[in-house]
Amino acid sequence: MRKVIFTVFLLSLALTAYSGQLVTGAKIVEVANNLNGLGNDFTIRLEGGTWTTQSPTCAQDSWVTFPVSAAPTPEVHKQAFSIALTAFSTGDKVRVHNFAEDSCHTADFISITK
Repeated sequence: MRKVIFTVFLLSLALTAYSGQLVTGAKIVEVANNLNGLGNDFTIRLEGGTWTTQSPTCAQDSWVTFPVSAAPTPEVHKQAFSIALTAFSTGDKVRVHNFAEDSCHTADFISITK
């Protein structure tokens, strides 16, 4: 019985750590400086990759928005924009995450992968 409880506990930790993962291995095909006309976000359109979220705000080959309010600091938001531009320019693939929820409207993490 202890093994079952321990296994369930480990699985719940793994699922919690994985929540918020939106997509891996996607290619950025468009970058826009803002989505809502207020200039407090940027948005990217992705193609391909593995979409790991079931959020209704995300659809495969979808737009993902990075609002300033989702980032820990404005500097972190600027870093995300720089990473997105670099991935767009080089054609490298990206991983996008949302640490707060499974929404493509409030992403707060992006990394470049080869």
